[in-house]
Amino acid sequence: MGRMRLYGYLWIARELDEIEVSQVCGWYVHGKKQGDRLGVEECVVPVDERQINLMSVPDQTIVKMSKKQHVDSFMKTGELQLGTYDYYNKIGHNEIGDDQEGQTVLLGQRQGFTAAGKFAGGFDSYIFCTYLGTPDANVLDRFGYDSGFIIKDPKKFTHAIQEIIGAQNFSFGCCAYSEHKALRGRLSPDHSFERLDHRTMEMVGEARHFLKPDSYSHQREFRFTWRITEDVAQPLLVRCPEAVQFCEPLR
Repeated sequence: MGRMRLYGYLWIARELDEIEVSQVCGWYVHGKKQGDRLGVEECVVPVDERQINLMSVPDQTIVKMSKKQHVDSFMKTGELQLGTYDYYNKIGHNEIGDDQEGQTVLLGQRQGFTAAGKFAGGFDSYIFCTYLGTPDANVLDRFGYDSGFIIKDPKKFTHAIQEIIGAQNFSFGCCAYSEHKALRGRLSPDHSFERLDHRTMEMVGEARHFLKPDSYSHQREFRFTWRITEDVAQPLLVRCPEAVQFCEPLR
């Protein structure tokens, strides 16, 4: 299980109403103290995790944008690079980098209980970012790319890479975009209210890895994640020829 960064946490022995939910999320999004009075504009309505549909194959094309030499290398040998949250946090590129990757305000509820906090996690996962739809020349140019390849079968593609890197599990799906990275879900049945550890941020499901700020909505990201048994900081250059059969070059 990977490390977790905690920026604040609370639990209450009751379910909150909608106004209280938006206030609690507002505290954590804006770095306020618990109980602070918020203006209407500071209250935050979280995204419901049910809006993020994971493990569903979309009707639209899934494209990995890249430079032509990297596309040619993948189609020939199966070589591709998997990213990490640490990598995306630090890379100095307006489109590829995102210093909020891994950070999320989470609010979970079950009958008689509410828990909420701001967390950073997912450091034990590799990430592969693609584009939903067919990118035009302007989109490619914004990323600094000139080519790409289409992933025709995302399930088999993801499973092939899982086998090569020995991942425990994987997820894929369309990212949801919101003004604030706040997510609401149902508390896991085994959630402990009185103990804080690396599992605390698992109060809601894998959807927490698929929420991004509105400022990135033009990227139309379809994301793949693979969880392994340890934290990873550097990108992984992996050779997976088994994945090539599920892809084709972008024409």
